[in-house]
Amino acid sequence: MSDDAATVPASKARARAMFALKLAIAGLALAWTLTRAPLAALLDSARRMSAFALLAGLGLSALNLVFAAARSRVVLAAYGAPAPPRLSTLVRLQWVGVFYNTVLPGNVGGDVVRAHAMRDAFAGGPNAYVVVLLERVFGLAGLLTLSASILAVHPVAGVTGLSRLAVLGVVAALLAATAPLVARRLGRHVPGKLGALLLRLPEAGRPGFLVLAFALSITTQALVAGTGLLLVHAVAPGVAAAGVLALVPVAQVATYFPATIAGLGVREAAFVVLLSHAGVPKADATVASLSMLALQLTVALIGGLLHVATPTRAATAV
Repeated sequence: MSDDAATVPASKARARAMFALKLAIAGLALAWTLTRAPLAALLDSARRMSAFALLAGLGLSALNLVFAAARSRVVLAAYGAPAPPRLSTLVRLQWVGVFYNTVLPGNVGGDVVRAHAMRDAFAGGPNAYVVVLLERVFGLAGLLTLSASILAVHPVAGVTGLSRLAVLGVVAALLAATAPLVARRLGRHVPGKLGALLLRLPEAGRPGFLVLAFALSITTQALVAGTGLLLVHAVAPGVAAAGVLALVPVAQVATYFPATIAGLGVREAAFVVLLSHAGVPKADATVASLSMLALQLTVALIGGLLHVATPTRAATAV
């Protein structure tokens, strides 16, 4: 047997082992969370979750994807994409992106798919990937800014440090926005293919649009927070809204944890730990988080069906 033939089964075995490890970590984290509250309390909380809250949450999730698609369009315009996809195409790509972010660990597979589909906006090259990466950084900065702003007005006992993280998030967004320009200037002094690649990176010809993109990032995170509040209030209506709105987006960061699948288990643990500071009982926080997961899986399923019905190709311009 050749070395290449032996490498393929070995790589498949490693992939299966890694997938099994991620499932085990997710299972352990979920088991830990479920044991934080009595089974009777969990079942009672689940019975209080209403179909209206779930349907309204699904509507907010869909609206979130529309705003995320609008942000993509704005960032493309900021970097002078000569052939940006139409908004409806970007909305579909957001749905498909959720599918891949959910089924692939790390919550980044959908970003790669979206960037690949948008590559013709810049006539190929790495520019579409730069735009999608910038969107992701802006999203994180928007998340931290939203949470810190709410906590500045309505502090939550036991939760500190988010204001500093918000500043870091905004700085990261500014650095990401200017990084292509710096890289282009470096490209003049870098020989070979790497220098040529750096010179092809996009330049923000309309930087004012990046401010709008940042505002849209805060809007998308506000919709995530609103969805979480809707689900939490369905099972714990007496909880103060401000604390939930500030902490739900932070808990959602667990979906980026690479050692699990779609943040399963880790997000539930984050919900229980963080929302306890806002006075949400452990059982209610667990049920709300599992409901958020159910909404994510529903959106991912729709995205998967859209991908099958209309396979993702290079997105066409208006």
